[in-house]
Amino acid sequence: MKEDIDINYFIKLFLEEKKKIFIIIAVAITISVVYALTATKYYKAYAYILPPQTKYVQALNVVDADGDLISQEQPLKPDDIYTSFIRNVQSRKFQREYFFDKAVKLFDESDKDLSFENNFHKNLSFKLSSQTTSRDIRSQSFLTITYIHTDPQRAASILNEYIDMVNRKTGEDFTEGVNQLIRTSRNSLIAEIDGKRLLAKKITQDRIKRLEEAFSIATKLNIVDRVTDSTHSQNVILSADKNIASDTPLYLYGTKSLRAEIDVLSSRESFEAFIPGLRALEQKAEGLKNIRVNSSDVKSAQIDQPANPPTMRFTPKRKIIVLMGGILGIFISFLYLLSLMIVRRK
Repeated sequence: MKEDIDINYFIKLFLEEKKKIFIIIAVAITISVVYALTATKYYKAYAYILPPQTKYVQALNVVDADGDLISQEQPLKPDDIYTSFIRNVQSRKFQREYFFDKAVKLFDESDKDLSFENNFHKNLSFKLSSQTTSRDIRSQSFLTITYIHTDPQRAASILNEYIDMVNRKTGEDFTEGVNQLIRTSRNSLIAEIDGKRLLAKKITQDRIKRLEEAFSIATKLNIVDRVTDSTHSQNVILSADKNIASDTPLYLYGTKSLRAEIDVLSSRESFEAFIPGLRALEQKAEGLKNIRVNSSDVKSAQIDQPANPPTMRFTPKRKIIVLMGGILGIFISFLYLLSLMIVRRK
């Protein structure tokens, strides 16, 4: 009974104060409309990214004359370089590099670091989705990048410039890494070639020393022509009950043969023709000399759709603001009636 009386009284009070209530609601709606019309407009630009095509990654898979990969053990795939792009485009390092080189002049804040946080970093957002296409192609990564700005033209241009910068620099990082490996591989081959040439010279000098010593022995033994008598063979003992015959001693070649070989080896000017595998190494080194990956041939991501200037504002949501203003006016009116009822009862 008491509740009926309270409700009836509340309704009676509402009828008495309805003009004030309507004024409260109207004022709240008016304020919300004014705010919705005067609030700063923000626009949200969208860009859609896909993994790069295979042709833009294939240039990184450099092979030598034998068809072996130089740059890495396994061929690089589009997803490998695309993963680096996704990581780089979200990194503060690349965001700061772009902002302070290109976009900082577009904003008026004196505190550049604060301007970076408020006008660029916080307004960027990323969404990576994986959509199943078929059983053979299980999933494909789609990256959506958005940027919010008060100017729709700038929102699109800033977003496109930033994506292009990260795409280019990621490709350049991979390109420089591969080119560095090519240079390192070529330098290793050149070092190996130089080592073989030096070794061949030392081996020849050692051979001459042995021949000269054998020549002295043959001279003392008066061995002029080559001796083939098996009685002069030497034995090498391997164990108590086992031995093998060694090669024929050099002095048995005779002074005539020894002197001829000493004279020829001493007058040798080039050792390259006597180095096994040298020409193959030189061919590899020469082939790598002319190989260089061009960064313009490499892309770390494919722009499925660049950012276009948005035509619809992202904020403020005017209808929602006006609706919330009306709801707030009704709530204030309810509090007004409730407090008025309590006061009058007291």
